[in-house]
Amino acid sequence: MDDFLDNSKNLEGALRFLDHRPKDQPFALSVCFNLPHNAGTSSMQLKDGDKRIEEKAFYYTEYTLKTNRSKTIDIGGYFLYKHFDVQANLLSASSDLNWSLYRYAELLLDYAETSNEISGPTTLAYEGVNAIRIRAGLTPHVSLSKDEFREAVWREKWHELSYETVTWFDMIRVRKGFDVSNGTFDEFVGHQFAYGPTLSARELLFPIPTSEMRNNPKLEQNAGY
Repeated sequence: MDDFLDNSKNLEGALRFLDHRPKDQPFALSVCFNLPHNAGTSSMQLKDGDKRIEEKAFYYTEYTLKTNRSKTIDIGGYFLYKHFDVQANLLSASSDLNWSLYRYAELLLDYAETSNEISGPTTLAYEGVNAIRIRAGLTPHVSLSKDEFREAVWREKWHELSYETVTWFDMIRVRKGFDVSNGTFDEFVGHQFAYGPTLSARELLFPIPTSEMRNNPKLEQNAGY
């Protein structure tokens, strides 16, 4: 990792070094823009002016009637638009859109978080997180402490990667949950989701399979199972 940091003069160079690909080989980036899903909690805490909250960017709040496509109605909240397939919903009822497993935005934010843990908020780390913020129309972060930068990246990941099968695994990894009512992070155990459930230590691990427990009587089952 030290060689990575020493040999990386800019963000593009850092990412190419990480990827071990020739400089003349471009990145293949896929962006997938879902089926209707109430995403009200994810849209909370997005600031005014954030382009991600604009209609049909990440979310949508209105749509045309099935019986009359010339009439638009308010659907009563924020619903997920990231992976919304207009063709499938309006015409074919069948979607062939690709599901993005790893977006460029996630790569930038992962790099920013990792770099900060090694040596604090470096220039490249700022480039990574601020590339996301600038695209969203937000003011770039500057002059943050290591702890402040860490939470800034977590917060950006929570907003940018919502409903992309990333957030839950980040919560398990950092042992934190994002409180959408005040924009702060709680301890994982005891964190209450906006829609009701409260997390316990049980959610941190899967159970040890029954077959393994039978094969080795000295194993102790994980808490809560």
